[in-house]
Amino acid sequence: MIIPIYFNQKKYQKYLIELPKIKQFSKNIRTIYNSQDFFNLLIKKISEAKKLIYLAVLYLEKDQSGLQILKTIYQAKKNNPNLEVAILVDWYRAHRTILGKKQGITNADWYSDMATIYKNINVPIYGIPVNLNEALGVLHLKGFIVDNYVFYSGASISNAYLNQFNKKCRHDRYQMICNDALANSMLNFIQSKLLIESSMLLNNYKPYKKKNFLLDVTREYYVKN
Repeated sequence: MIIPIYFNQKKYQKYLIELPKIKQFSKNIRTIYNSQDFFNLLIKKISEAKKLIYLAVLYLEKDQSGLQILKTIYQAKKNNPNLEVAILVDWYRAHRTILGKKQGITNADWYSDMATIYKNINVPIYGIPVNLNEALGVLHLKGFIVDNYVFYSGASISNAYLNQFNKKCRHDRYQMICNDALANSMLNFIQSKLLIESSMLLNNYKPYKKKNFLLDVTREYYVKN
């Protein structure tokens, strides 16, 4: 038996009209059709950044793609010391090795090693503990802000997603959107909801007591350099 469901279209159209919106011109949306071009464009914009670079991603992997992105960010910060930079990754994912590997250097270890190499250049990498452990939830916000550009994709930064040094990769959506209001909106969310309430630097030695911003718990973390 099929039960028809009727929606009051006018009612929902009214709600849509009343929702706050950001004006966007189609000419300022660039769709990229493969991961290689997306990677190259991201590298280019990071190199040219004038004001800020904010990356929010599940993980920044210790591989060729991750290394090239991170080295480019360090170089951009070196060239422009006033550049505002922050990288956000999932805290738990950063502290384990790739699935299938019992031991080895974690991404968090690598971030600390890179901070030691570039010790005079401040590129903070923050771990966001979304839940009590990785099995219960991870930071899955994926968006890169470079000045007034927002790179929209479901890709993490790794060879597997960006088709670097791999014969196969995970295909995803890739867009670059030029919009001051959109970039500022995302930046405000990151600064007001993530960096203040739940973030922990992954490239220093200090212990942190932080309240999880989704669960009413406080835990102490020792972040290894």
